[in-house]
Amino acid sequence: MLLFLIATSVLTNLADISSSLSSGRVGTRFSVEGTVLIPGRTRSNLFKVSDNRTSIDFRDTTSAATSRTLPIGSRIRISGLITTNENGYPAPHCTGISVLDSGREPAVPDVSAIDMASGRFDNRLIRIHGTIREAFRDEIDPKYIYLSFEDGRDSFFASICDDRMSPDEIKALIGATVSATGVCSTSA
Repeated sequence: MLLFLIATSVLTNLADISSSLSSGRVGTRFSVEGTVLIPGRTRSNLFKVSDNRTSIDFRDTTSAATSRTLPIGSRIRISGLITTNENGYPAPHCTGISVLDSGREPAVPDVSAIDMASGRFDNRLIRIHGTIREAFRDEIDPKYIYLSFEDGRDSFFASICDDRMSPDEIKALIGATVSATGVCSTSA
């Protein structure tokens, strides 16, 4: 009798998933725990999870699209596989989501453009305040809308993944003074 053993690795933290995505490795399984920062409420079912060191966008490929009903702050276990997305890039696709704790919505710090540029808030949920000076849909990836904010001292860009807003709705944002909550990224 001949026995073959196949070594398979399962990634167990977000940093390892991030490293696999950066190096282009596909076909790797993962099973990680994290906290929901942004639920999957767009047509693409993308949702963002954090483990206090980093955050990653996952695509919910479960039949029930469970991520749409997850409250911010929920502690979850996600399992799945790194495959390629519609643009050919490595992306984590989850096939299982278990809620471990409904949790509380995390405290969200108010930050300025200078705070964001410092890197101290990368991959963290933040709140920004400012006046929208420009608003437009990305020409290459039309599910993204870009907003140019001014906070009284500096300006910065924010993006929204929303493929349902009409051109008139996007244009109507210009001149509005708003507070917006999202995940800070200085590398995007």
